Amino acid sequence: MPAEVNLEKEQAKLEAAECTKLEHQRILSYKKLRYDYSSYSPEDYYRGIFERDCMQYRPVKDVSKGEARKSLHIGLAERIKAQLNSAQKAEIDERIKAEMKRLQVQIDTINQHKREQCNNFNERLRAKIDSKKKAFLNGSPLEVRNYYTTVIEDDDYSLDGVHRYETHFSIKHHRADKRLVIDYQLPAFEDIPNIKEWGVNKNNELVAKQFSQKDMLEIYEGIIMDLTVRVLGLVFDSDNHDVLSEAIFNGYCEYSEVQSPPTFILSVLVQKKQFDFTKVNRADFSSKHEIAKFESVKYLGDICTESPKKELLERPPLKPILPIQSNIYL
Repeated sequence: MPAEVNLEKEQAKLEAAECTKLEHQRILSYKKLRYDYSSYSPEDYYRGIFERDCMQYRPVKDVSKGEARKSLHIGLAERIKAQLNSAQKAEIDERIKAEMKRLQVQIDTINQHKREQCNNFNERLRAKIDSKKKAFLNGSPLEVRNYYTTVIEDDDYSLDGVHRYETHFSIKHHRADKRLVIDYQLPAFEDIPNIKEWGVNKNNELVAKQFSQKDMLEIYEGIIMDLTVRVLGLVFDSDNHDVLSEAIFNGYCEYSEVQSPPTFILSVLVQKKQFDFTKVNRADFSSKHEIAKFESVKYLGDICTESPKKELLERPPLKPILPIQSNIYL
């Protein structure tokens, strides 16, 4: 006789396989971190401000027969009576028609005023936004900061496969050097899920199987490097008017809510002309190797070594770096 099938165990195995599939998808998504973003343009940005702040013309509706009857105080009783007297009905219809015409003139006047008010407001708003855009193109530190704040704030990605990662950062533009300085909070080691796959125990319960610490360290360092390339790529790719010549990216971690200042673990200075967009999505691309080629790099250890730095496991690292230039250390 065939062995009896344990339905509970089979169901648990199916659930484990589905959970494992989700974990694999999450791990694969990390490989896209460095390039799977949507760039901006100043045209999109300032158009969005106008669409958000402009006044919408909402006309008053044309007058209805019911409003005209109400204005003339023609009640239900009078209307019923008129149904029995054609002359009286015709007289009421004429009065309503005339009243509708009179009220429509008032509504048209109101709508014309609202239309002019809306157009005048939007013309002033457009002129104000055009002035802001001109200031941006001329390298206004305030406008450049506002633009890139939106660019980075709207960047959308997940590290746990479910929730949007909430970015925390500060930026400042240095006009003389056409340099953007970005202080960017990176995830801490424990923020990255360490589940490799799921299995089923003898009680038919789902059990998580974890990556080794060595494997997790490689994954974590890869995420840090890929996020660095991602943010720099997003920044440069969103600069279609050459407002920037270079950028400094400072990656930091916060290991407690009361920690101040944060712990910087990576700081890079890169020229825009040095950043090659065409290679980022290639399978053989290594963010760590690319970062090692940048003009100036500070890391917890030698950026050129293949193995990840064990200092990344320390909370916080005993020897954090001093960033090249930061908005925190002024």
